Amino acid sequence: SVACSPRGTPNSGRSPSCPCNRTPICNNDRVVLTGGPHAVAAVVVTYNRRAMLADCLASIESQTHRPDLIIVVDNASTDGTAEFLNQGSGSIPVRSHRLPRNYGGALGFAVGMKAALAAGAESVWLMDDDAVATPSALEYLLEDTKVATRGGRQPAFTCSMVVWRDGSVARMNIPRANALWNESAARIDRQVVDVDSASFVSVLIPAEHIRAVGLPHIGYFKWYDDTEYTLRDLVRNAL
Repeated sequence: SVACSPRGTPNSGRSPSCPCNRTPICNNDRVVLTGGPHAVAAVVVTYNRRAMLADCLASIESQTHRPDLIIVVDNASTDGTAEFLNQGSGSIPVRSHRLPRNYGGALGFAVGMKAALAAGAESVWLMDDDAVATPSALEYLLEDTKVATRGGRQPAFTCSMVVWRDGSVARMNIPRANALWNESAARIDRQVVDVDSASFVSVLIPAEHIRAVGLPHIGYFKWYDDTEYTLRDLVRNAL
């Protein structure tokens, strides 16, 4: 599966000093999901990229397997993002969580993942606001998870191949391949690559794994939080 990402200028700001469970959240109402045991919540973290966010949300709306809920964590954007989210133009329920200042991607994803678990999600699909998922991205992630599990191994997470809009590989989002990836591909007879870590650009994580390993470390602010988290998930949950 593919998620195209233009990858704009990284968020800026100082590293936060407060833990995510102290961060004020504007809307923490519980949402009843309709997808049963396979319900998926998409989590998007944004900061001052309203136009990119609109493209990102439109791509989520266009999925062949649509998530049941979209959670947007807004790191105190000043470009009209809050007003845009309040318009609620999509058909998938969107719950926005506006933070009091820019706490960075790491805390943003922690807040979003915590909200997804509170909403009853069974899987959480993470991405930055500049990611544009191809229509079949989530469908492939879910299907690959099922196939890998049938092959005798429960994946800690599944992730998409990330490319630029022109189709070239986004090198900053290349997952770290497992040394024995070809054995896994042969075992399940599917063109997948077994990886040890991934970026938060279209990665699907089971809710039970998030409960087991906790949330991303907010001290990373905007770099390496995704690599550390997926490695931690792999060590704790891969069979």
